[in-house]
Amino acid sequence: MQTLKTTALLAVLAVGTTACSFMARAPEQYRDDTQAVLDAAGGNLKACYDGVIQADKNAKGTVTVLFTVEPETGVIKAARVDAAKSTAPAPVQDCVLQTLGGLKLDPPDAREGQATFSYEFDIAPQQQLPPPPAPPAKG
Repeated sequence: MQTLKTTALLAVLAVGTTACSFMARAPEQYRDDTQAVLDAAGGNLKACYDGVIQADKNAKGTVTVLFTVEPETGVIKAARVDAAKSTAPAPVQDCVLQTLGGLKLDPPDAREGQATFSYEFDIAPQQQLPPPPAPPAKG
């Protein structure tokens, strides 16, 4: 069994806009909504990571990614790994980047968001199952 934990930091950049058909979230709501988009893609990330640990049972660590949430479209773009803060091997980092590709904040926001999210990957030790019960004694 593997565990996955995320932490987030998101800065909303105020940009001028003339359109009124886009949402203007408070910074905390922007962060929470972006987190929800990433959480919804968790199944794809888990599937990718499951493939990595089949080849490397020690593939664990942190992946910190930086990306931009595009204003007015909500598309996550320019995702990159922060190498200084990431300890997971390259295949795990690739899983995170692949998972971010194509994600979109919906409804989009009128402002651009700059985000930093960190993922913790770890392989939990197999839980010990209790031994099966002894067969009943014949009497």
